[in-house]
Amino acid sequence: MSEALDYLAAAVIDQMRLPLTPEISSLAALKEVLSAAYRVDINDIQAELAARRLEQLGFLYRFSDQYAGIYFVPPNSINFLLRISAVEKALPDSQFVKALHGGKRLFQRVFANPKYWQDLSDELEDNRSDETGQMPEPSHDYVPASDRVVTLSHNHQLELEETSTGLIDTLSKENSIDGDAGLKDIFLGQLRAGRELIRAQTFRAFLLYETLMTILGGLIERYKDQAIGQAAKKLLDLLIEHIFGK
Repeated sequence: MSEALDYLAAAVIDQMRLPLTPEISSLAALKEVLSAAYRVDINDIQAELAARRLEQLGFLYRFSDQYAGIYFVPPNSINFLLRISAVEKALPDSQFVKALHGGKRLFQRVFANPKYWQDLSDELEDNRSDETGQMPEPSHDYVPASDRVVTLSHNHQLELEETSTGLIDTLSKENSIDGDAGLKDIFLGQLRAGRELIRAQTFRAFLLYETLMTILGGLIERYKDQAIGQAAKKLLDLLIEHIFGK
């Protein structure tokens, strides 16, 4: 088990699911994301092993080209939240999943503890000599095919429409998101567009995913313990149960 390393990898994912986080296309970019969010400076070895963990879990893909060099490509928006769901289902007791649920406050406290960095250093030494204790690759069954057409049952359509309307009504009461009234209007526009797809009852899965899933992740992150976050989480769970988890 690479428990200390899992905190580092989960901290990267905690930032990747935020809409304004720069794309992680290199080890340098990964280090910059952690530095900006948590004020920690990791070395190249730590960054490389964190990237490997994210590759194992399906959050980064490494490419090598004779002219472009080595670079990373994160999953597109169709895959990202479903990848989180797949990892949670495949590895529910892993330190990675536990840390991811803790959020930014947990990572700030962990990274402020000198013992964490000592444990990470010891762990990385073990990884150098034995790389057999890798976390298993989670299933990709939760990624919707781009050409899959979904037809909702009447009951599922009503449940999803009612839940999305509740989220829209709750978010409408806010003055802004992150102090930006324009961002609130963007989120509301996408939620309403997603509701129209649900009302149509038959649609392509990827269209609904592109419209709803990324912004739901943003709302859950911003409003974890508030009514908006709970409403967004309820809608996300229903979408996975009725559409994307099949």
